[in-house]
Amino acid sequence: QCSSEKCLRSALIFEAQKGYRNFVSQDMRLNNFLYSKMLTVFSRSKHKLAGKLLKEVDVYGCASVKDRSKFLNKVTYFFFIRLS
Repeated sequence: QCSSEKCLRSALIFEAQKGYRNFVSQDMRLNNFLYSKMLTVFSRSKHKLAGKLLKEVDVYGCASVKDRSKFLNKVTYFFFIRLS
């Protein structure tokens, strides 16, 4: 098993490389995977952006490719500010 943070990072890269198709495996969509991993990783954060991103992931599956890209950029940004 990989850590939630490492799995989340890998999923973000995979999704971007595959064209934001909301796909992890035949049995799971990325938005479901993201929610579970983000909940684990972001639950330790008191940053307001963490809560906002957890709410936004719910609509990821219905979002346009452009909006999915924007969302994943926000998640990536959150990782950056969290680590700096």
